[in-house]
Amino acid sequence: MGAVEKTELSLVVSKGECELIGPENTLIPEGIYEASYLHFETSALYSKKPVRKGKRREGGKVYLWFWIDPYGNKIDPSQRVELYLSYNTAYVELPTGRKGKFGAKKKSKYYKDYKRLIGVARDDRISPNTYRNKLFKISVGTVTTNDRQKKHGEDEQYSVIREIIGITG
Repeated sequence: MGAVEKTELSLVVSKGECELIGPENTLIPEGIYEASYLHFETSALYSKKPVRKGKRREGGKVYLWFWIDPYGNKIDPSQRVELYLSYNTAYVELPTGRKGKFGAKKKSKYYKDYKRLIGVARDDRISPNTYRNKLFKISVGTVTTNDRQKKHGEDEQYSVIREIIGITG
């Protein structure tokens, strides 16, 4: 049997040639919660291969990670729950990951949410890190199907942030 190593955010199981990484699926009741921003990361998932060599890929995703119920009003404070809100991007730059660079269109959901929540002084500088040190009211939903619309089993369902409703503090 392979070695099992517990890390802060993920369970890594090393067995042969494949190593499982990433956080476990987290499932909490659907509803409205308070949340505080942690960090963002970019992904080339669903992006297109560039026509010419370069670091920029058309499409992709940006994930904003939040600590759900940081004051323990609805969830046991000993259970730290971290969920993400995903946005489509116009492009992502390689390498992707934490603090990766990305672009968003002015008609995108990311830009509209940012403008509604924070306001925009300069359109060329809208970093998700502006969400730091704020408390948000968010809506959490359950993912019950995969990207091909096939039903997940009960043990495969997980929670995601559906939308940021507003800033509470």
